[in-house]
Amino acid sequence: MVASFHARNNSILSSVAHLSVDVLTNPYWAVKPTPLLCNAFTAISSDLTWIRQSDKPYKFKIDYNVFQEPTAVSSLPQSAYSTNESANLFLANLLQRKYSNATCIYTDGSVNMGGVGCSFFDPQANVKRQFRLWDESSIYSAEAYAIQVALKYVLDTGAAESSLIIISDSQSVLMKVKSANPSKKMSFLEAEILRLVGLLRATGVQSRFLWIRGHHGIPGSTTADSLAKEATLLPLRQLSVFPASDLNRSIKLQLREDWRQMHINYHAGKSYIRAFPNPNTRSWTANMPSRSKSFYRYISRVRTGHCVTRSYLMRIGRESTDLCQQCLEREDAHHLIMTCSRFASQRNILFQRVADHVTSPFNLEVLLSSEKIDVYEALVHFLSECDINL
Repeated sequence: MVASFHARNNSILSSVAHLSVDVLTNPYWAVKPTPLLCNAFTAISSDLTWIRQSDKPYKFKIDYNVFQEPTAVSSLPQSAYSTNESANLFLANLLQRKYSNATCIYTDGSVNMGGVGCSFFDPQANVKRQFRLWDESSIYSAEAYAIQVALKYVLDTGAAESSLIIISDSQSVLMKVKSANPSKKMSFLEAEILRLVGLLRATGVQSRFLWIRGHHGIPGSTTADSLAKEATLLPLRQLSVFPASDLNRSIKLQLREDWRQMHINYHAGKSYIRAFPNPNTRSWTANMPSRSKSFYRYISRVRTGHCVTRSYLMRIGRESTDLCQQCLEREDAHHLIMTCSRFASQRNILFQRVADHVTSPFNLEVLLSSEKIDVYEALVHFLSECDINL
């Protein structure tokens, strides 16, 4: 939200910034919770200079004639990728047969733990350019910026006489360019690509985009890919501005880490936390559809530890002792399933069934944390055979 304010309405962001300073300096806020917007502003304030501000939507800064004549985007057929050699040969034949007079430029982007970079490669002139980008840039933005600077290079140098082909492995960027129209939302990078296409068209250069699959041994693409990876190690410079949505990746990672820490530090459910230290937005049942209600009930209770055992019943005041009547040991789910002497023969069958799916030695936590359907079915079968109603 703060990033969106910065991208669209600087006055709102200015108010949030003043409030954030007030929170840090005014004694009034010493005993008050910090507003969420102020926390958000503090967390991303160092990144705000990378986010584009605009007084109007970017699509309205493009000559309308650009939308009247859609940009040509094509791709190699599926059959071209049977081998790396066939892909390279098919592309070479296509360029020679249909676009022999065109200038071809390869572009690529790269995102890794070290940073974000992109590049373009003009094989005819042997021109190579590398760009280190904002660390929060998405791979989409890196690919889009590579195309943008390639177009700018051609416009500035006159590298193409009448026809230009940008060869990229980013299908998403090319499809966005192909389907662009005034009714659709557009980022600065996408709008700049279309604007440059229009300027080149005005000079008599027709631009076409060709999508190829990456990592298929096409020399120009391989060169651009290597250059982009190297670019992630270059010194960071502010070469462009980026959409606020590029912050989504780091925000999601931070939220997931905050959630994990909250999960780990929760005051209860320690056995569950040990078995499942990383919370997941996807339910464990998603990998085990179409099972009986008793299957889900048994497994859910064993996973959470809310089982109808003597230890649980004593905790809620329904039993006077938590000891197993047979073994005189504390009766919980682990005892019933893993050690109780009443169910020794059934347990042997259980261990035989799970032996191929978990590494020995194992305990109940290991069985549960595997989240394997065969293991869970073996547990439910054991409970059913032993007539244990959890």
